[in-house]
Amino acid sequence: MSRCVMDPRSISVEDVLANSLPAPYDLPSFRAFCESSFCEENLDFALACLDILRESNAETAQTHTLLLLNRFVKESARDQVNISGKVKNEFARLEKDINEVSVEEVHEVVHLAFVEVSALLQHETLIRYVRRIDVATRILRYQNNALWWKKAQSCGEFFKFPETLNTIHVRTHAFCAVVLVIANVLIQWFFGFPWLSLYIVYGYLARIICGPKLDPQSLFVVFVARPLLEDVLKIAESSFVPGPPKRFAQFVGLCFSATATALQFFGNIYASISAWGMLVAASSLVVLFDLCLACVMWNMSMRLLKKEECQPCKSVNVRSAHKLSSVFASTASSSPSSDAATPFRKYSTEQP
Repeated sequence: MSRCVMDPRSISVEDVLANSLPAPYDLPSFRAFCESSFCEENLDFALACLDILRESNAETAQTHTLLLLNRFVKESARDQVNISGKVKNEFARLEKDINEVSVEEVHEVVHLAFVEVSALLQHETLIRYVRRIDVATRILRYQNNALWWKKAQSCGEFFKFPETLNTIHVRTHAFCAVVLVIANVLIQWFFGFPWLSLYIVYGYLARIICGPKLDPQSLFVVFVARPLLEDVLKIAESSFVPGPPKRFAQFVGLCFSATATALQFFGNIYASISAWGMLVAASSLVVLFDLCLACVMWNMSMRLLKKEECQPCKSVNVRSAHKLSSVFASTASSSPSSDAATPFRKYSTEQP
């Protein structure tokens, strides 16, 4: 199934509430996410506020405002939302004289509440939702990349290394390297069987040349390990790092594994074990601490050579939500309680 991908900077909660965006940015999809995140009361409150703001009949607006108060605002409310004390005081004043207030007064107070809750949806819930879509899109793209035989590709596309990599994939590959190297050393030591080392070398070489396409281990990591760790066991979360430093890390792994294999085949077992041991130590740092020594070397060399960062290294890293939140910086420059500081227009009393 195709997935619509939009620039996050073009997405506002106002458009989502109006259900004017294509899936998966439409209102039903966003509602499903809010329900799964246990924050659907904010969405329901914002939609209820919009209904009142579009209402031109004073009596109907008053009735809907009382329902809004009882469900979302009062201390005993079933779906209480997080709004400021100032807005709560305005609602209390409104409730006291509800039968005498004009529709304009109702709209003014409801608009204040709508701005606060909409800003909360924009800067917290929508950011997490866009992040989830971005992660799902990247995972799907990587899976399609691994299944290269299902889609015709040019030679350049086939031998292209991914611009970003999932950290779950990276750390799982490192774990597999640790297991395979230890197994290889033990098998060589006790049974004199050196051929597993050739598979280790092939894996590094295949990943350097064309990413996951020709590496059986990559198919296991992409289609078995990642879903198991993230979707079933829920002990890992997808985040993404630039591809070029990781490709360099694979090259370093290839150098160590090829050297150890050559020493192994020439009968220098102890030197071979030393080379394998260094590879295990470096891979263990990736598995346990997400510390890639080769990536550190890459970054240092880029600084020493004063080379400009590659485009993948400049791309958005969704490892933490606050980095993604920068795409919404233009709408978060000041307090959301001020009309001038919000991206939301003040709805007129006229019916749309």
